[in-house]
Amino acid sequence: MGKKILTVFFILLAVSSALWAKEEQKKPSKKLVVVSGNKTFSLTNLLKSCGVEFRKTQLKREKLKMTEEECVEFSENLAGFYKREGFFDVLVEKNQKEDFFEITVEEGKEYNVTSLKFLISEEDHESKKIILDAQSSISIKEGKRFRIEDYENAKSILEKAFGDQGYPFVKVSEKAEVNVKEKIVNVSYSIDKGDKATFGKTTFEGINHTEENILRKLLKYKEGEIYKVSQIEETKEALYSTSLFDVVTIKVKKPDENKSVPIKIILKEGRHRKVKFSFGYGADEKFRVQAGFETLRLFDKCITAGFNLKKSSLEYSYEFHLIRPYAVSDYSGYFRARKQTLYWVQTEFETTLLTAGIERKFSKLSASLDINYEMINRIKFTYPSPPIKDSALTPHTLFLRLNLQLNKTDNIIDPSKGYFAQAGVEGDKTSNDVTFGKVLVDLRKYLSLKNGSLLAFKLKAASLISTAEITEIPYPYRFFTGGQMRLRGYRFSSISPLSDNLSLEGGKGLIESSLEYRFPFRDDFKGVVFLESGKATRKSNPLETGEPLKSDIGFGVRYLTPVGPVGMDVAFRLNKAQYSSSVFQIALFIGYSF
Repeated sequence: MGKKILTVFFILLAVSSALWAKEEQKKPSKKLVVVSGNKTFSLTNLLKSCGVEFRKTQLKREKLKMTEEECVEFSENLAGFYKREGFFDVLVEKNQKEDFFEITVEEGKEYNVTSLKFLISEEDHESKKIILDAQSSISIKEGKRFRIEDYENAKSILEKAFGDQGYPFVKVSEKAEVNVKEKIVNVSYSIDKGDKATFGKTTFEGINHTEENILRKLLKYKEGEIYKVSQIEETKEALYSTSLFDVVTIKVKKPDENKSVPIKIILKEGRHRKVKFSFGYGADEKFRVQAGFETLRLFDKCITAGFNLKKSSLEYSYEFHLIRPYAVSDYSGYFRARKQTLYWVQTEFETTLLTAGIERKFSKLSASLDINYEMINRIKFTYPSPPIKDSALTPHTLFLRLNLQLNKTDNIIDPSKGYFAQAGVEGDKTSNDVTFGKVLVDLRKYLSLKNGSLLAFKLKAASLISTAEITEIPYPYRFFTGGQMRLRGYRFSSISPLSDNLSLEGGKGLIESSLEYRFPFRDDFKGVVFLESGKATRKSNPLETGEPLKSDIGFGVRYLTPVGPVGMDVAFRLNKAQYSSSVFQIALFIGYSF
């Protein structure tokens, strides 16, 4: 019986191999491609612009290969690219040699813009000002090479500029006169701005399970205001950001006798229930599992309700939340209930937290105010117990917190420029009548450098202000540092002032800083080198000199994926630490540490 099975297996393997070999023979062979004559653009730029997939290592090793059909298509696209870039006399020839394809480019002379005109009435001073303000964004210039992209973009920029000044139906007609003999192009834009208008009434279509009064608060314009096309675009983004709709279409109708334009918003509602599940691995958390459920509508109202569960070596928690957009005027209301068990270097404790608050979001700024009630249900020290009064072991704490956040970066996950700033203030009172306050500031700056590289800087400082001794402050409210999001060369929360018995006492002050250089080095890979410093201090002043700074240096790599950069950092500590015995720590990331 076994021999028969083996015989059948080998027969099937032989047939599969024969079919595979036959398919391989049908495939057209690829040959080496050699491109010459490209003086203005590098081969890398030409391949990208023509949509050819490649790796830079292929070019370095002269292993760019194509089939004859692919080579013909590449040659045609190459000629089209040069013409769009202002080389109208370009000649691209493909020659087939014995063992390679040769593509020869004769660029010819570039065509420059010698005349750029905007055709409007001489008495129309408003249009002249709008055009003057828009010209700083228009790339096409007199004396520069004519490019189709610049030529077409200028029309869009002019339409938007007039659209932002109350002209919803402006018409811009472009014209390019090419002089082949002189190798020049004369460009003109004829502008018919139409009538100035204001916003009229807004109507919605396609609402089934969403409250119209909530959607109206997302409108970035008001009836009677001067029409601005940018406010239409901002409204569309705001509606999409709710995650309630799959399609948002905004139509601007013709103006009525009062020169106001009615707005019609057509919506297609999407699925509002989501099941979440994820798992991963991190240097601090080790293996991590998260699961949750969330609905964006509750009782046919815009109420988000959800439940989340998380398990890792640092934390076991479950949390319930409710969010009501625009619960009070322009402020959203939220409520959270969370129970968690945390496993730190020296302690294990269980807490229950109830939070209720309001939040106001602007374009880049958000502000929140909430009241919190937290119970420390139990606490257990696994290392020598730090100094702490019995009354501070399991108190109940009531605190009010105000948080401001400003995000001026160009990308949340992978910023390349801009800055981020956060400030928070809270006042706390425990059940044993100990009062204290906290102040936190977090600043981040991103500077773009040449060749796609980036310099990133972070500074975080916090202070716990109280007349009470540190032994009277509940242990989880004290400051610690260390971990892959703070000081990567040290274990999570393993840095703080030490007590007489060498236990982690916790501090009243905190300061952390990080400097990163991020740079591209191969295809979709980026490199990272960094230097970090930080400490927790006995006193509220984080700059006090009593505690030494702990520092680390390291390097890392990121691979760029559709969901963002993923990768790994290796950090080496530069100072001894009581609870970080390893010389280095490995941190895994989705994104960056900041």
